[in-house]
Amino acid sequence: MYVHPVTRVLADWRLWVALVGTTVAFAVAVTVSATTTRSWRAETAIVVGVGAGPLRPGEDGATSDLASRLDDLVRSDQIAANVVSTLHLRESRSSLLHRIAVGVPEPGLLRIRVTDRSRLRAPQIAQEIGFLFPQLVEHRFPRLKAVVWDPAHVSGRTGRHWGTSLGIAAGVAALICAFALVPSVRRLRVGVPAPRAKPERVAPLPARAPAVVPPEAPPPAVPVPVPAVVVPPESDPAPLPEPAPGPEPTPPPEPAPVAVAADRGEWNIAELERLVRDHGAEFPNRREEWEIYLESIREYAAPDGQLPATLDWLVWDTFGDVLEHARRT
Repeated sequence: MYVHPVTRVLADWRLWVALVGTTVAFAVAVTVSATTTRSWRAETAIVVGVGAGPLRPGEDGATSDLASRLDDLVRSDQIAANVVSTLHLRESRSSLLHRIAVGVPEPGLLRIRVTDRSRLRAPQIAQEIGFLFPQLVEHRFPRLKAVVWDPAHVSGRTGRHWGTSLGIAAGVAALICAFALVPSVRRLRVGVPAPRAKPERVAPLPARAPAVVPPEAPPPAVPVPVPAVVVPPESDPAPLPEPAPGPEPTPPPEPAPVAVAADRGEWNIAELERLVRDHGAEFPNRREEWEIYLESIREYAAPDGQLPATLDWLVWDTFGDVLEHARRT
């Protein structure tokens, strides 16, 4: 009977350990994936070079140690403090640095990635680092020059990793079942006796009748081959002459590209310089920072000094204190 071995397996504690362990593994996987916060990723690329070429280890003014440690300069406290102050982030510098990753595919090329819960704030942080890092490099290393190669943009969003979590849970459950259920199944196979086959009665065979040999059949007639009639192939008709190629159609001329002018903002670089020069002494802690920003945004100004509308938010966030002070006075 199979009842007793099955009862022993169900009463074994290893079976319940396997069931409970599998349930706990999948419950933890579902909880981790469901509570994972999805974040937006933004990235920008900066090229650091010596003169007109990229930075290479061993060149004049560059070392392999400098080329390999430029990523540490991106994740410095000075850049983190400026980003937190300019964007008015409600977090510490260390918390911001944990969300900044720097990759160096080759010497002199930095790919900066930023993660944030806000889709708008992630590219703002990457853009702010792209403004500050070139100025910091040129200030500390006058022979080097840093240029933003790929502007800040949103590159994707992190997922909850359901497949990875459930796959790990399935692997843990398989290991638990292998260690817990194999001894029990082995004991079940050993304890079940094999059924015995009952002997069958064999009936006596009847007496065989003498075999009758049939008469031999006459050999079959050999068919006489009939000669095949060969039909001569018909001659192929003469090929028709190919028509003469006509003149190729002339493609229409491509339309000339239309230049699109950038929207003009409400700030002028000359007016900002005058405000910093007249009232900079009243803000000694921020005057150097304002001068760095003026140098970085000067190349975006029109010939008359007017800045584009895309930099209005940066001007207000950076020079808001001196603008308010000028309005009050």
